[in-house]
Amino acid sequence: MPKINLCGTWQLTCDKADFKSIPVQIPGENCSALIENGLAADPYIAMQENDLQWVRDYDWTWSRAFEITAEFLKQKRIFLNIDSLDTVGEVKINGKTVLTSKNMFCRLRCDVKEFLREGTNFIEVIITAVEKYTSKEAEKLPLPIGNKQNFWLKMPNNNLVRKVQCHG
Repeated sequence: MPKINLCGTWQLTCDKADFKSIPVQIPGENCSALIENGLAADPYIAMQENDLQWVRDYDWTWSRAFEITAEFLKQKRIFLNIDSLDTVGEVKINGKTVLTSKNMFCRLRCDVKEFLREGTNFIEVIITAVEKYTSKEAEKLPLPIGNKQNFWLKMPNNNLVRKVQCHG
């Protein structure tokens, strides 16, 4: 079965006003890319982890172009496989949403053939700031049940999302 590997260099942007697009490796994550591009200090030194807390306040977009041949498009189905999105995410191919996720622990797989075209294609993975999602979910509830912010838990309502809880 023919495959296209989308690992490699992507572009990373966020909705922070002064943020410029930077290269990022997939597999990978945004904090390592920020450090590699000189936009953040190593969080494992002293208390520098606190300097990276702004990252969770923004939506992040990973994007890249890739090529599809006419021969590849002859397959009956073409699946996109994603091991994990952290956490609230949307994947678009050529500007159209192909899948969404609200669970960091699920592998994602969907048939994307109808979204592909011969030649250059464009994929985007948009990761929404988790607190934006959990705040909206908390507003839907009849009673407040979210966790209160305290000295070690920086993300209120983290119990309303399927995400590694130590990221809060």
